[in-house]
Amino acid sequence: MATPVIPALTIDGWDTNPLSQMSKLFEYYQASDYSQSDYFMGKIISLKYTLARDIRPSILKDNIELDLKNLYSLFFDVVEPIVTVSEERDGVVNIVINLNCTKNAQTYTLARSIKGRKSGIIEYQTKLTNKYKYDQGEL
Repeated sequence: MATPVIPALTIDGWDTNPLSQMSKLFEYYQASDYSQSDYFMGKIISLKYTLARDIRPSILKDNIELDLKNLYSLFFDVVEPIVTVSEERDGVVNIVINLNCTKNAQTYTLARSIKGRKSGIIEYQTKLTNKYKYDQGEL
């Protein structure tokens, strides 16, 4: 079976490295829009669309886990997403994703934290972990 590749519109070209594929797939999951293509209508897996459908924590958790299994199983032999969703205030949910994927007996891990609401994504992991102090007006 041919090794699945992820095309990139950068100088990276075709990505065959499982570790970077995990990251790229998640970036595409966050950035994609469900209706961005007429040709692939109904087949695009999009976090924004999943948030728009239902943000009740138990349903959102199941929907994100299903999205990740469907998306990553095209590239990995075993996909094990662990998602926790907690409701904060004013329709805001905190989503923590721990994803383990296995390919050729090698396991790769990806962890992300996102804040979102029905209208879309609010904050990504970098802000939530205070990685960049200037994101909060501090220098």
